[in-house]
Amino acid sequence: MVLGLPSLRRNTGGIPKFDMSKGFLISPANLVTQCLLNTLCTMPEQYRGPSSQLRFAVVTSVGLSASSHSALPLLMKPVFKMLKQPHKDKIGAECVIHHVAGWRFDEQDFGGEPGEDIMGPNWKEREGLLGAGSFDNFLVVRPALLTDGECVADKEEAKKKNKAPYRVSEKELGSYTVSRKDTAHFIADAVTSRWSEYGKKIVNVGY
Repeated sequence: MVLGLPSLRRNTGGIPKFDMSKGFLISPANLVTQCLLNTLCTMPEQYRGPSSQLRFAVVTSVGLSASSHSALPLLMKPVFKMLKQPHKDKIGAECVIHHVAGWRFDEQDFGGEPGEDIMGPNWKEREGLLGAGSFDNFLVVRPALLTDGECVADKEEAKKKNKAPYRVSEKELGSYTVSRKDTAHFIADAVTSRWSEYGKKIVNVGY
């Protein structure tokens, strides 16, 4: 399962509108978080155990936390500041994943957990939600600013040179962009062929 106008839609989770004082806005403001919560709350019982083969690839973004934002290229920082409201939704989704997977959520780095406008009231007590630390088959993908560019990974020239078409790392990459096609290429490859390498991790993707 992959959650996730042109490129800005892919970085916000919906169709954005621009406000001079608030930057880019989406409606509903909690689209990604609530879709993920609804999915996890309605998972069939046979997929909930620790031996479940169900795999989730969830797309959020670079620049969500203070440390990640500081690693952005200088010219990209103003762009990401205009995505503050949509990025709260992506932080909400990561908060849900960290809770269900039993991963540590660094509230200080993320500026705290999003409020009820994103998470909903008493979200950890929602009926059907998986218990804390009970399911960790997640791959969180944090792409750089997504573009409508081509899939470099499918180009014959890149294949012949045996050169990685994009970079993937658990560390910050400081990348400007990555095409959504190459992001999709990475997700498909990771989920179907390289889960032992990337499963249960948070990775950054960019050129």
